[in-house]
Amino acid sequence: MHQRLLACLGIPAGRSVFNYDRLAHMGGADTLIALKDLERGDRLRHGDLIMLATSAMGFSWGITTLEYLG
Repeated sequence: MHQRLLACLGIPAGRSVFNYDRLAHMGGADTLIALKDLERGDRLRHGDLIMLATSAMGFSWGITTLEYLG
């Protein structure tokens, strides 16, 4: 589903975070874990737009966009 969403939006997979092999699906915490990984990995620059998309029980989705000011 993750890769399909990226493909539909025209976003390369390298611009996303995949933690499933390491953490499996952590529900609503997936996006926060990924955001912290991006920050720790020094992959964020001032002004970057970050889209956080997650699903709960597989049927409900939540998406928000943030601007990184760090």
